[in-house]
Amino acid sequence: MDPRLRGDDAGQVRMNSDRKILVGMIAGAHGVKGDVRLKSFTEEPADIAKYQPLTDQSGGREFAVKLKAATNNYFIASVAGVKGRDEAEALRGTRLYAARAALPKLRKREYYEADLIGLAAVDAQGRDAGK
Repeated sequence: MDPRLRGDDAGQVRMNSDRKILVGMIAGAHGVKGDVRLKSFTEEPADIAKYQPLTDQSGGREFAVKLKAATNNYFIASVAGVKGRDEAEALRGTRLYAARAALPKLRKREYYEADLIGLAAVDAQGRDAGK
């Protein structure tokens, strides 16, 4: 899933440079040495390692990840400070965010999904459909 979307009205999209962008998720433990299965949501999946430090949604925890191998659906990665399967498994479901400033510059009429949150939505006839 690419966190970028194309849009038609660049004037309405709020591009907050302080906003964090969801770039991946820890899917669970891999093996017994503390490695994790890492799902990337970036356009180029391996680029998730370039956008460090990654944080949780609150920004309270940082995760330094190192990609070790790739499979069809995820990466096997190490997370700094994680030792053993139990610690890795405890991270299952952790969503990983990157600072917007660390991500690639967007092309014209292209947006991150996070930029669209809170915008007015209208149907094809221009009627209000919510936010």
